[in-house]
Amino acid sequence: MKEREVCEWIMKSRRRSKIVTWMRQPLTAGQLARQMRMGLDGCSQALLQLSSREVVFCLTPESRRSRLYWLTPLGVACQEQIRKLQSLPLLVHAFSDIDWKLYGSLCFSHRSAIIKALSEPLQPAAIKRKARSHNPNIKMSANNVRDAIKPFVKNGVLQQIKVKRKVHPRYELTELGKRFQRLLRDADTPV
Repeated sequence: MKEREVCEWIMKSRRRSKIVTWMRQPLTAGQLARQMRMGLDGCSQALLQLSSREVVFCLTPESRRSRLYWLTPLGVACQEQIRKLQSLPLLVHAFSDIDWKLYGSLCFSHRSAIIKALSEPLQPAAIKRKARSHNPNIKMSANNVRDAIKPFVKNGVLQQIKVKRKVHPRYELTELGKRFQRLLRDADTPV
């Protein structure tokens, strides 16, 4: 009975319904707002409402910024029910072995721009140029990139590559980094 009541409550609001229907992966409020093409304040308010009804929960409650939100079992059940009512295919969610705290730390604009820019081994200056070509509004220097790379290497997201006859090292994504890159790119894909 509770599930049905919550689903009806979700469908009374266009924002809540859109979030629950189309949430494909854990997202920050900012990512969700961009993906759903809604204002950040309205999205944050809808997440707060959904959280109060135990439809979504915060995966990274200790984070001060870039908190990740995901569906609870009740939220997944409501998503399935709403998608069936709208004749939409069910979404498959398989995220069991992802370190969400680490992923959440990558969701900041500079960090995510660096991860999304890497498609081949690059030096920090080349990463900066590529990131700025993807997003001309981002203010980033090669030093910003160098500073961000250190924890990426430490946490196994990037690895340093030595290239013969080249003085400066290049960096490339590890398998973990490639998974995070896919998640970050999917978070940017509008519904």
